[in-house]
Amino acid sequence: MGTQIITVSVLLHLLTGACTPSLLADSTKTIESIAVRYKRSDEIGPKFQNAIEPLKLNYQWKNNGIILKSGKGKTKRWEFIDGKTRKSEKSAHTNPENKEQESRFLPPQSQWAPSPASSKDVSITFENSFGLPVRVFWVDFEGALKNYGTIPPGRDMSISTFAGHQWVLHFSANDLSGIFIASNHDCVAKIDTRSRRMAMKPSSPVPKLQSTPTSKLLIHEHNVWLTRKEKKDLQLTHKGTEEDFFLHEFHYSPNKRFALGFQSTRVFPRKIPLLHSSPKDQVQPTIEFINYPKPGDPRPQRRPILFDLKNKITISVDESPFLDSWSVQFKNWSKDSRSVRVLFNKRGHQELALISIDSSTGKVTDLVRETANTFVDYS
Repeated sequence: MGTQIITVSVLLHLLTGACTPSLLADSTKTIESIAVRYKRSDEIGPKFQNAIEPLKLNYQWKNNGIILKSGKGKTKRWEFIDGKTRKSEKSAHTNPENKEQESRFLPPQSQWAPSPASSKDVSITFENSFGLPVRVFWVDFEGALKNYGTIPPGRDMSISTFAGHQWVLHFSANDLSGIFIASNHDCVAKIDTRSRRMAMKPSSPVPKLQSTPTSKLLIHEHNVWLTRKEKKDLQLTHKGTEEDFFLHEFHYSPNKRFALGFQSTRVFPRKIPLLHSSPKDQVQPTIEFINYPKPGDPRPQRRPILFDLKNKITISVDESPFLDSWSVQFKNWSKDSRSVRVLFNKRGHQELALISIDSSTGKVTDLVRETANTFVDYS
């Protein structure tokens, strides 16, 4: 009740113009104080922005850490912080993205050696910048060159290989165009004047090309066929399917009578969507699907198979020693062509075996088999 009486009294004073000097004075002060506050807020805003600007982080996430960026132009700096070790690496005037981009390109070599055993599968793309076709050779584990085809002028060729494997390219036997060693990630080999100059140094050995067998194996509709000059092609296998197919990977014996091949199950990699909210090339967001394997996901299961090219038959090989594999790799043929050696790495890396396969019977024999409670260092 008291509050209502005071309110009515104040209203009567205002309506009759009988406002007290104290009320007018307080009103003026209030208006002035509000104006001052607005003015102060206008001044504080830009100052606050200037103060917080240095605190803003310009960063980019990488697979194994983060890149912090600072400065502009000549004062630009980059710092990479490893997410596992927490160690930082600072660099001036160097963009780690550009460094990573440059690392994709393989440095040309001046000589080659036998390819080492490796289970790290990578992809290498050969870019032919010449106006001539370039022949591609893989250096096998004994230093011999195996023909992998020809790159047309100005074209590219991508090949699945393993880290550390060596490749030789040339126009002819005495005219090399490049020598490269595959890195531990997907990479690009530029075949240009620089690679040719390096390859033609006096230290480079002359290619010793493997003689081509009179009969050649190829893949058609997931199965192996035998091609012969001026004769009809002959189908050697009939069990190949889209889910369990034969690979276009054949290793011929020194006497060219036998060949080792592989049959493999097909595994579709697990994928997850990656949303780009602000892509550089358009306004709308985009979605990219990337491979995202997880522990326990299935692995392609490779099993060896032998071919007798003289009798035009397949020789079955016991598959039980090659089950649950992480990788199964060809190693080499014996010089007398009586056996071929295969390296078996069991999933979990606790068992590694060098296995010999008799070329006439397909009998499997362990030459070496190592096991460990932790893991076998197969690298």
